[in-house]
Amino acid sequence: MGKRYLFYTIFFFLFLGNISATGDSLNILTAQDTIFLRITQKGQKIHYHTLEKGQTLWSVSRFYGLSMDVFYSYNPVYRNKVPHPGSRLVIPVPNKAIHRKIPEGLEGKTFVPILYVAKANDTVFGMAKRYFKMPVDQFRSMNNKADNNVEVGDTFLIGWFRLSGIESNEQNPCPVKPCSLWNENQQNLYVFQAKSFKGETTIHRGKAKWFRINAGSANLVCMHRYAPKGSILKMENPMTNQTAYVKVIGKIPLNYDEWTIAVVSEDVGKALKAIDEMFFVKIEYLPSW
Repeated sequence: MGKRYLFYTIFFFLFLGNISATGDSLNILTAQDTIFLRITQKGQKIHYHTLEKGQTLWSVSRFYGLSMDVFYSYNPVYRNKVPHPGSRLVIPVPNKAIHRKIPEGLEGKTFVPILYVAKANDTVFGMAKRYFKMPVDQFRSMNNKADNNVEVGDTFLIGWFRLSGIESNEQNPCPVKPCSLWNENQQNLYVFQAKSFKGETTIHRGKAKWFRINAGSANLVCMHRYAPKGSILKMENPMTNQTAYVKVIGKIPLNYDEWTIAVVSEDVGKALKAIDEMFFVKIEYLPSW
């Protein structure tokens, strides 16, 4: 069994440059495709699907068991942008979609291989147990690996993926907080765009500071020196290139120095991927709302 899996690992590694998960105009995946998993900083398993002519965001989302809201949370750029053939889509892959064993002879017919390319500091134990929740002995057997040596670029077989796709009940549910924040940000974005279309915006640069703000059901909120209460402003963190659309709930208290132009909720700080509680921001707002 180990030799058979090793053959597939070597075969797909040799043709890594020519094989990607694209499917064709009729199928989201074909027997010629391969799933290459990546691990995010939060330990989430994803793969990149390259959009093929004839495929749509809806058909791709349905195939991978994702609602459109969850799909857009991973691919926010396509909420307001039409993708084209060749566009790369981020797809979460749950453990339930990784089949460790399949009937003999069905490789390439109803399943395609799932591979992982080792990165710096990867270990056999870490890949098996932490990333893919499988016994170390099974990982070794699937890859005919007797030692613990792992080099950057080594390719490992993790399992098999059904050509029929992922059932919706197999997908991990989107965490309530991230999804609700994404929806709130999108709603704020639409309001900002509608308003700014009718008036000239002002740019304000300076420091922002995290603060525990209680604003009821809203999470993306801030206090600002000049923007009207109830307005939406566009806030950018130039260090991380992250943007958030934030509701103003009042003026900054007098005890803050003049260089602090915004006091933001923790969710805003996280959305902008700020490292410190005090960080630099660029703010765009309408002086009259």
